[in-house]
Amino acid sequence: MVLLFFIVVVFIHFYVRLLSTSQGSILDDEALVNALQSSKKTSEEVKEQLQVAEQTEAKIDAARGVSALLFHSLALYFLLLWQLVYLLLLLALYIFIIGLTNTVERN
Repeated sequence: MVLLFFIVVVFIHFYVRLLSTSQGSILDDEALVNALQSSKKTSEEVKEQLQVAEQTEAKIDAARGVSALLFHSLALYFLLLWQLVYLLLLLALYIFIIGLTNTVERN
């Protein structure tokens, strides 16, 4: 963005210099007309590049969104899986304690 601002400032300085040194009608100054046509081409190229950059930025943002969604989904999955494993271990421990107390009571 700073580079784009710098380019704009350079172009403005260049055209102000051309306009201040032109004599007679501005439309008769061939160097000024050529410079303006050149800047128009450059402007169109920059617009195309900005459109490509915006599309690329949108793709990158979409990819970041997918990866963030994937990360949160995996975190939730493993959190739920850990809770399930924890509950199964508690259930196994409870069954073991019940079995142990029943064995002690029989003896």
